[in-house]
Amino acid sequence: HPHIHMMVWSDAPKQEGYLNPNGIAAMRSAFTNEIFKDELYELYKEKNISYKEVTEKAQQVMRELITQMESNLCDSPAIAQMMAELTQGLEVTTGKKVYGYLKKPLKEKVDVIVDELAKLQPVAGCYAGWNELRDKLESYYKTKPREHLPLSQQKEFRSIKNMVIREAENIRLGVYTFEDEDMQDEPEENRSDDGGNSKQKYKLAAEY
Repeated sequence: HPHIHMMVWSDAPKQEGYLNPNGIAAMRSAFTNEIFKDELYELYKEKNISYKEVTEKAQQVMRELITQMESNLCDSPAIAQMMAELTQGLEVTTGKKVYGYLKKPLKEKVDVIVDELAKLQPVAGCYAGWNELRDKLESYYKTKPREHLPLSQQKEFRSIKNMVIREAENIRLGVYTFEDEDMQDEPEENRSDDGGNSKQKYKLAAEY
């Protein structure tokens, strides 16, 4: 386990040198990125692949459930019920129908649907794999284990929320094309009432 002992001093003799915790963390991150460059590169590649698997699998399972809803034989009654309520809510919703613009009650319904999706295989397996890779990455930078959040609260996966909203809107409009399409997130300039859950982009040299 590579480690270093480091002394830091001020280059301004008339000023007292001081390094705060954020500065220490930034230095640690820089050294970590250099020492473990090759290992981190491979882990980030794997995490990106895993992220795509989670989003694609969630979309696939959601569409399978919608097909089942048409015959009233859905494997997840909870999702079927919440999708029906979300569809009704979108009926009286004006403006852009993406997560960041929805009112809180509809956001809560979307969150419940996403978390119910995360309980179903193979979404659960894909999400567990992504968490494992994320844990490995954070272990290079931090000693404290990270908390595994519900899928709806994991900021990187907001595209899944917007996928759910889009499918509910398709139901409302009677559109069932189920054509493959990228799950694009809403623009950054969304409402501020979403708790600041803007999509994060992780970069090797600047994640921490």
